[in-house]
Amino acid sequence: MAEGQKKGNKLVGKWVVWWKNGNISRIVNYDEEGEYHGEQLFFAPDGRFVMKIYYIHGKKVSEEDFKKYEKDQKNNLNLQK
Repeated sequence: MAEGQKKGNKLVGKWVVWWKNGNISRIVNYDEEGEYHGEQLFFAPDGRFVMKIYYIHGKKVSEEDFKKYEKDQKNNLNLQK
């Protein structure tokens, strides 16, 4: 089972997917274009955390690069105020 939003035929925003046993399988985030964006969390069927992967508009990046991207985005927003 999965829960999230669609825009047209694209997945957008935060999606949660469950295993048949009711435990969370993954929590994934999509940008407005339907590309992976942000932190993606994956879990085993028994609920154990397995891994975390970061994306910026569909491109897999390191945690360090993602944190830098987030910081730059916040700085850009602050400059626009």
